[in-house]
Amino acid sequence: MLQTNLNIEDRTLSLRINNTISKFAWTLATALVLSGCASNIPEQIKQPATSNVTPAEARQQSETFLGQSIRWGGEIIAIENKPDHTQIIVLSKPLDKDGEPQSTQKHHGRFIAQVKYFLEPSRYTAGREITVVGKYTHTIERMIGEYPYRYPVVMAEHLHLWPEPVKHDPDYWYDPWYDPWYPWGPWHHYPYYY
Repeated sequence: MLQTNLNIEDRTLSLRINNTISKFAWTLATALVLSGCASNIPEQIKQPATSNVTPAEARQQSETFLGQSIRWGGEIIAIENKPDHTQIIVLSKPLDKDGEPQSTQKHHGRFIAQVKYFLEPSRYTAGREITVVGKYTHTIERMIGEYPYRYPVVMAEHLHLWPEPVKHDPDYWYDPWYDPWYPWGPWHHYPYYY
């Protein structure tokens, strides 16, 4: 009788330990999966600006919007490193809810994002997408070809360079049923045995 009670207590303890380990493993797995879903977009970039002014509106009514906080983004056209700051010329595009420029042909004109430090031109190349949060300070007139263009200038407080999109070959088609080892693979038997 004593032996039987001892075995039952050992089994009960063993089941409790296994149950605890199982709960811990599931909790750890869930935490790892959820941390993989976490975004690496800075909070300052995610939050919409207090002003919904576009670069095109800022060009036309520059005095009205001076000093306002903005969040603009788009495609980098060029980057110019000066002795005491860097200017990024950007073709403005509409932003999604996270602040990422949308891949669309629609644009809101150009603007210049100015930062007080050096940016690596090989990293901030033409065609890359960027989002800028800062204050709209003034306009600068520069030439685009022979056309004088007034650029709104933003003193950037936060920049986010978006990852380059993965390019896929549009002509490549993957057949999910293709077997490169047919008919000699480990799962094919020749001659067929019935």
